[in-house]
Amino acid sequence: MTDFYANRVAETSSNTPANTGTVTVNLSGTSPTFTFPGSGTSAGRLFDDMYASADTIPSVEIYQTADPSLWCSVRATFTAGAPDTLTFVAADVRDGSAGPGALVTFTGTVTCVVEADAEFARRCQQAMLTQVAGTNANTTMEAGSLYVVDMSAWATADRTYTLPATAAVGDRIGIAATVGNASFELIITAGSGDTLNGVAGGTEWSRLFIAGEIVIMRCTVANATWVVESDGRIPQKGLLRLSTSPSENETAATFVYPSAASPTAGVWTADTNIGSCAVIATDKVVARRAGKYNVTLGALSAAVVADQNYFGGLIEKNGSVSLASNATRQSGDVATLRAANIAITSLSLAADDYLRFKYRSQEGSRGLASSATAYETFLSFSEILP
Repeated sequence: MTDFYANRVAETSSNTPANTGTVTVNLSGTSPTFTFPGSGTSAGRLFDDMYASADTIPSVEIYQTADPSLWCSVRATFTAGAPDTLTFVAADVRDGSAGPGALVTFTGTVTCVVEADAEFARRCQQAMLTQVAGTNANTTMEAGSLYVVDMSAWATADRTYTLPATAAVGDRIGIAATVGNASFELIITAGSGDTLNGVAGGTEWSRLFIAGEIVIMRCTVANATWVVESDGRIPQKGLLRLSTSPSENETAATFVYPSAASPTAGVWTADTNIGSCAVIATDKVVARRAGKYNVTLGALSAAVVADQNYFGGLIEKNGSVSLASNATRQSGDVATLRAANIAITSLSLAADDYLRFKYRSQEGSRGLASSATAYETFLSFSEILP
């Protein structure tokens, strides 16, 4: 086990520790006596009562027994043996009579006591986050804060929440969306000159917009580097099912949208819509943040396709880019070979990219099958998060 405190552990040394290189404190096997007001005295515990070889102790106060003005607070490694020892180097000195990072010149034996020092208290404070109400405004965040955001009132624009340029190692900041927004997003970025998960400040790392999403970030290099400690983003998922068939009058050998058919247009129903990414009014699925997505299209013609003629579907991006298409050519039992399916895995999309469903038939006027329950003609969309 490493980095743990134990109560009332104290022991004197049998040597005078050196002030160069790796310092070794030989433990004597004797614990000093603790005095308690109104209750008398009691001996402490020895280091080998609580620690095993190679255990590291976050903070040991070491002071010269005969002159406590000589002291240091160190992160030490315990080794069981004859004698038991504590070892440390200058870099392990958190503070002391010679200053942080400096070895003390002791002139006699020392006393070693396990204690929770000010550094420990600072780390505990860093670990706690104070709840703050997030506002409908661009915000420079403060260390130690958990921004709890109700996005329901955001009616005009996205908002950017920026990490502070000044931060200490271990500082933490969180953002939690208690209520999401179907139109606007909370954009997260590092400050100018800093990075968040390797993304330069001023450039979006990601965004939140779904109720229940939460992200916790930690500073790992003072005033420079942040990482995502806990990623609680929720994957977007959309499933559009064709619930009303379009008229069977599409132009032969031409890709068309089901919703563009005339006189009767096809109608979609959103059976799954996590993150408001399935937009029925425009028959789209929309990537509301950049990332990887799995996409599947299924198409079934309403009318039988003649033998040796083809029927197929297409996934289109942003109204102009054809991502994938197929053309299933019928042969044999033409009454049952009317389906066309496409799957794209780990598709990279930018924020606000959208996908639409198109279809075509070689003969024309084949239409699309719809269903109140079954997934005969559909477009599905699922975000992949780390």
